[in-house]
Amino acid sequence: MLYIGLIFSLALLHCPHQSIKQELPQLNIDFAMNAQLVLLDDDSIIFQRFASIMLGWSDTSSMHIERYESISAVLTNGKVLMIGGANNRGILNSTELHDPLSGTWTIVNSMNDIRFLQAVSVLLDGIVLVTGGEDARVGPLNTSELYDPSTNMWTTDSTQSDKPLKITR
Repeated sequence: MLYIGLIFSLALLHCPHQSIKQELPQLNIDFAMNAQLVLLDDDSIIFQRFASIMLGWSDTSSMHIERYESISAVLTNGKVLMIGGANNRGILNSTELHDPLSGTWTIVNSMNDIRFLQAVSVLLDGIVLVTGGEDARVGPLNTSELYDPSTNMWTTDSTQSDKPLKITR
């Protein structure tokens, strides 16, 4: 697994399996807080794409809805699902799909509940499981949702914890 952390516009690369720790070139943006970068199979990273061979960043298209404290998942088809989060208008239930081949974002069906700071897992069958997080109205959530990329449908998981799942990452 490859970790890329962003603090302001400083990017650090950490690959524990190869004992690599390296500062990356400065991003083309002035500020990124709690930003997530996703490493694709071709060793590039989306949002701003990082070409590991050239050690440089390049822009990709913008999402339709600005968001922070969201979570992303790399689907089995190589596309990236960006899930929930928040922006200056409130907590989001919206989701967008990024196609790294075309560099475009597509709005897909929204989750049933708004949530930010949630956790995500892609299951062996390709279904995306989103758990916990927070909703500003009720606080930490004890619910989860499942996304099926083949049908573009979200369903609420019928099993709920009696304790909030805020700390799920």
